[in-house]
Amino acid sequence: MILYGASYESSGQYFQVKLLVNLLPSKTSTILDFFAGSGTTGVACKLEDRFFLGIEHEKEYVEIARNRIKSA
Repeated sequence: MILYGASYESSGQYFQVKLLVNLLPSKTSTILDFFAGSGTTGVACKLEDRFFLGIEHEKEYVEIARNRIKSA
């Protein structure tokens, strides 16, 4: 999660991320999250109909993020 530094405990910050996602003027913009963690940015992008690219180093969090984004 990018808002407050890299933190895997950021799944509760969805509404803040949603606000940032909607600041972009174009729905065709791609949002890049270098520290995808639990996938909060990806969930916000999916629900707001935005393109998203997430990068995560820890394999367990890749699976967590995938599952959260799929089920959003």
